Amino acid sequence: MANALIGDDTGTVKLVLWGGQADSVSVGDKVQIVNARMRVFKGEKQLQVGRNGAVKVEREQSIATVGLRD
Repeated sequence: MANALIGDDTGTVKLVLWGGQADSVSVGDKVQIVNARMRVFKGEKQLQVGRNGAVKVEREQSIATVGLRD
């Protein structure tokens, strides 16, 4: 289990990650979260991704991997 602080222009919230989800996200990554639930645990709001949810990490392609032509 790992906790991450995520945010956008509207604010921030703690994201709770389990198992392989915790290993897939790094500091500074842009993520898309699908099918998550907002819960309150010990008075703190948390975003939890359940079995039916997903955390998708958006990785930018570097110029070298884009398939340039001569």
